[in-house]
Amino acid sequence: MTDSAQQKLKKVKFDDKEYEYESLSDEAKNDITGLQVCEAQLKMYSDTIKLINISRQSISEKLKDKLKDVSPL
Repeated sequence: MTDSAQQKLKKVKFDDKEYEYESLSDEAKNDITGLQVCEAQLKMYSDTIKLINISRQSISEKLKDKLKDVSPL
């Protein structure tokens, strides 16, 4: 195999160890895909939580402004 062909082999890093992707079993490949989906979902939900927190802060600031002239009980 030429050097350029070896460089194109897909490697997977897991637990600080590298594996050649094509040498893995189909089950291991499916697990890798599952982990990638999990990571993508975690990032998406993390971003969603950040947006919700920003919205909550904005709404709280608007409410404070609206209540500044209202006497509390």
